[in-house]
Amino acid sequence: MLYPSQYITREEAFVVLARAFEVAEGDVQSLDSYSDGRAVSEWARNAVAGMVEAGYVGGFDGKLAPKASITRAEFAAMMSKLVTQYVTEEVTVSHDVTGNLVVRSAGVTLKDMTVEGDLILADGIGEGDAILDHVTVKGRVIVRGGGGESVHFNH
Repeated sequence: MLYPSQYITREEAFVVLARAFEVAEGDVQSLDSYSDGRAVSEWARNAVAGMVEAGYVGGFDGKLAPKASITRAEFAAMMSKLVTQYVTEEVTVSHDVTGNLVVRSAGVTLKDMTVEGDLILADGIGEGDAILDHVTVKGRVIVRGGGGESVHFNH
């Protein structure tokens, strides 16, 4: 069941975002640095550890509080660590990005730039085009959007 009227716990949010952003699973021993690290549910341990190791999740007062509800502020802080910039309209981007870049629109051109983190070409591209012209990506390129021949790489 989804329980749409209930709050989401911090560990549930961490797992959802780890899956959505394809964050690699981590070593569960990294949770031992938190006084409540062993309170993370077994099903969530590797994903939460991956989020911790990637620097997307931090605790407060030495705790992760995995069973507590996540606040909007905590969620926003985590998202700002996960995504440095969103591109949501047809535009040319030609400045370097320190962190992860998400492209959610067709007709976007990335030109003469470096992405220090991951480049995520999201579902919003649909069957439209995305052009990468002399783009260096230091992290991963994750393609979720675009048709069979709509993502163009120009070296």
